Amino acid sequence: MANGVRIDQLGDAIASAVREYTEDVSAAIARKTDEVAQTMLVEIAQAAPFRNGNYARALIISSKDEYGKTRRIIWNKKYYNLVHLLEFGHALRGGGRARAFPHFFPAYMRNKQELPDHIRRIIERGGDV
Repeated sequence: MANGVRIDQLGDAIASAVREYTEDVSAAIARKTDEVAQTMLVEIAQAAPFRNGNYARALIISSKDEYGKTRRIIWNKKYYNLVHLLEFGHALRGGGRARAFPHFFPAYMRNKQELPDHIRRIIERGGDV
């Protein structure tokens, strides 16, 4: 053979090539996921109702990676119990409703189509962006 692989080593060579491709693609997807999550974090912090306060500074990104899955979760470490109240509004004790300050959902909607397109491109190019 031209590349020096004997027929009895062909299976190992194919397995090695597939393993290398998978590792490259997984690493590139993780990098792109981190990049998009960081972009979303900045957008959420800028749209947060208390931009200059502790609420926006307490936003963090957590990684929840499993085999074959790359997840990034943006949440508020200190004021986690306020996020849904600010995002959707809530009932007031004396009646009526408090105003909603959507800041997570608009950032999600702006970025939700970007990541699948990038992942598709990464897979097609074998890990190169």
